[in-house]
Amino acid sequence: MLQAARAGLDEAAWELAGALSTFLAIRGYWQDAQAIHEETLRATRAAGNLRGEMTAGLLLASAQLWLGGVDQTVPVLERSMSLARELGDGLRAAIALGDLAMASMLRGDAGLAIAQSERALAGLRRAEDGHGEALVLYTLGQALRREGRLDEAGAALRASHTIFSEEGDRHMVAVAHLGLADVHQSAGRPGEAERHLAQAIARFDELENRLMAAIAQYSLARLRLDRRTTDEAISFLEDCADEFRGLGLERYGARARQQVAKARAGRGSVA
Repeated sequence: MLQAARAGLDEAAWELAGALSTFLAIRGYWQDAQAIHEETLRATRAAGNLRGEMTAGLLLASAQLWLGGVDQTVPVLERSMSLARELGDGLRAAIALGDLAMASMLRGDAGLAIAQSERALAGLRRAEDGHGEALVLYTLGQALRREGRLDEAGAALRASHTIFSEEGDRHMVAVAHLGLADVHQSAGRPGEAERHLAQAIARFDELENRLMAAIAQYSLARLRLDRRTTDEAISFLEDCADEFRGLGLERYGARARQQVAKARAGRGSVA
């Protein structure tokens, strides 16, 4: 596929990139996906293929969002949305808006994320794109949770989980479990939160997605530390830090090590 991009076969490049995206997402190979989509985007831009650029931009933005690269993602999404409107592609304009909602949430602007999600959902429902609707429902649920609207958040995330389950998308079913765990934790129901995290970990392990399994395990370790600061919970968190380091995700690893230090300090130990 990269050979196609480098050879200037832009149409073949972005079509192959799209086909690879599902495989890469299921296994959490977001860094590989980012590298592939960056090169594909360059190829489509160089060839002046607007539809290819729009599609490659959406694929790249998805990988960047999973890796937490919000600032670099927004211009890519805005360009893809502009191209979608120019090309009369309402579905992809709605997909881009849904991803912009996720970027807004990650930036801490839950109110904007909610507004963008609701507009994106209208477009996705008109296009009868159930998968896209479920993705934006997940974003909406997380944004509502951050606004303290927990009942609405739970409803959005349960609806997202239902659609993903009906489609047989095991990866996103597991992601929905992460969102539901967040809601239960915010609502003061740690037992339910732990149950959803355990289900998420089991599914990510089945899919051999080390990245998402590590993120779920990190959430579980923090939850256990909140409930009971034990040597076992601290050891679990240390394992998460090691896993992040092994995956090359130093930002996540640094967070985990900070939590370990904080927990040990709380027990009167030397971090």
